[in-house]
Amino acid sequence: MSLRRVSEAGLGEPPDKTTLAAFGTRKLRTECVLLRRQFIGSEGHVKELMRVNDEIGRREENMKKDKAKKLYGELEALKAKLIETETSIQQLISEKGELGKSLNLEGRVNALEGGIKDMKMSHPGPRRVDSFGGVFSVKVDILSSCE
Repeated sequence: MSLRRVSEAGLGEPPDKTTLAAFGTRKLRTECVLLRRQFIGSEGHVKELMRVNDEIGRREENMKKDKAKKLYGELEALKAKLIETETSIQQLISEKGELGKSLNLEGRVNALEGGIKDMKMSHPGPRRVDSFGGVFSVKVDILSSCE
């Protein structure tokens, strides 16, 4: 009830201090009750928001832990793959070196064999006469002379 209505209800009499005080007290009590209800509702709302916030925080923390575990597992897998790749590279380098040596030796052998064939075709070999008057060939060890 407003102050205007209180003065209208007084039927033309000006409101006295007691009436005004009673009206003010009633109005303050009503406002106090409304504010308490609003406060209680707000407290409930704040508690609900805090609960939801905590729940979201726990979910986020669990998600971070799960993601960290997953990423750590991926990191370990990548480290293992890196070690495996490095080992494979070292093996390939070693095999390449061995193949290079093998090809080099094979080339040298082919060159020496070609040289031997050329020498055999161009020179039948030195001949000596033995004490009985026979002729025999002297074999030359070409491989031992090339080293």
